[in-house]
Amino acid sequence: MIANYPAVATAEIVYELAQDLDWKLDKETKQLLAMGILSDSLGLMSQATSARSIHVIAELVEGGVNLAELESLRRESLRRDHELIHYKGQLLQRVQFHADNRIATVTIPWEEIEKYSPSYNPSMLVIDDMRLAKGTDVAIAFKLYKDGKITAKIRCNYGFDIANKLAEHFGGGGHPLASGFKVTDGRSFEEIKAETIKVASELIAKAEKEKGQ
Repeated sequence: MIANYPAVATAEIVYELAQDLDWKLDKETKQLLAMGILSDSLGLMSQATSARSIHVIAELVEGGVNLAELESLRRESLRRDHELIHYKGQLLQRVQFHADNRIATVTIPWEEIEKYSPSYNPSMLVIDDMRLAKGTDVAIAFKLYKDGKITAKIRCNYGFDIANKLAEHFGGGGHPLASGFKVTDGRSFEEIKAETIKVASELIAKAEKEKGQ
């Protein structure tokens, strides 16, 4: 069987397969599928969300999924230790803005990765806040590892869907609004950071030009 389902999330594809193959889904499975779709679609608000994505959620609700319960579980999962709240403040103070504030970056050294990652991914503490800065289109969180590896998590605001193109420049990938890459070729962080900002600036300018056409 070959199937091609345009979908905003893998969970949406699984649901469609289940329908086509007449799989019986219990309540827990339906909840997990709904959570997957809502998560990957940013609450059904991402550009890749289709009418069918919304219909699938509606069908899951008809099948017994309680969206209010899922939202409560999501919020509970976001609760953090007090230490992480203070650490988030430190990260926000280190955020840098580039290219007339269009790009926001933060750098997380190995010592902090080692200390905080068992509790929470440090970059995820602040990357969405970085995108909320006025005039900022792209947020990038760099992580520096002990072995010299450098990773970057990229998040973009609507209208500047360049994350995947920026990541692909460094051999990474992902979605237009959320992507990432890693560099292990021994180049210095300063070089990688400067190149990232340069390429991101060029992609933003290109996206802006295309919007004006």
